[in-house]
Amino acid sequence: MNRIIKFLSYLLIISIIFATASQKNCAAEYIKWVDFKVCESAMRDTLEYDISTYGTNEHRRMSELLACLGVKYGGDFKRYKKADLEAIIEKIKSGDDCGKIAANDKLFRYFCQAYGAVFDGMVCEYDEYSVQDGAI
Repeated sequence: MNRIIKFLSYLLIISIIFATASQKNCAAEYIKWVDFKVCESAMRDTLEYDISTYGTNEHRRMSELLACLGVKYGGDFKRYKKADLEAIIEKIKSGDDCGKIAANDKLFRYFCQAYGAVFDGMVCEYDEYSVQDGAI
């Protein structure tokens, strides 16, 4: 699991570098730096929820859930408790959206952008191909 965390940390750094390089001439604001210190258990729990609810009305992306938690903890995931995630999930089930749950729109958007840079490309739909009879 430590390899996964290291890999994800390196991926975040690379993503930020490429995002910075590709958006230098853009007028849009972008994050120039982020401390990525999300604990393994928070990543695992939010990933499980993302995958298990895919295709349902209760589905939320891993990055959105982490952003809600990031707002709650001020980015300090040493304080992470699964009960906090479960409380967010209950609010989602009752019809609230993550932005409303977070209650700090500016910080929520910041964390969504930061965690989305890492996870949105890795935890997403994909097409699976197989080689059969020489054709893909």
